[in-house]
Amino acid sequence: MEATEDMLKMAGAGEGYVETQSVLRSTRIRLPWLFASCLGGMVAQLKYSTIELAISVGLGLICSMSVAALFGSMMPMVFAKINIDPAVATGPFVTTSIDIISVLFYFFIATTLLGL
Repeated sequence: MEATEDMLKMAGAGEGYVETQSVLRSTRIRLPWLFASCLGGMVAQLKYSTIELAISVGLGLICSMSVAALFGSMMPMVFAKINIDPAVATGPFVTTSIDIISVLFYFFIATTLLGL
């Protein structure tokens, strides 16, 4: 919990930032992180210099986030429909399902694009 709070503070997204910070200040706080991320991406591109790897990772992330949003919103409704407490059952089921499906999506995309 403390590590999460520290990361949020470093990113400028601590408690109450929405009410107290202007858009300009919030942008100024986040710009160094955006620059560091872009720099890391450029270094990775120079080292590996294969667009297929970048596309497979990007598509894997997009697919896993889409599946996570779908499962995260659908499973509580399914559990409520079959009279199972959604608050108790959704967390472990959704987390495990998303982990498995995300890895399968990534492996499928990577084997297709990279020819592994």
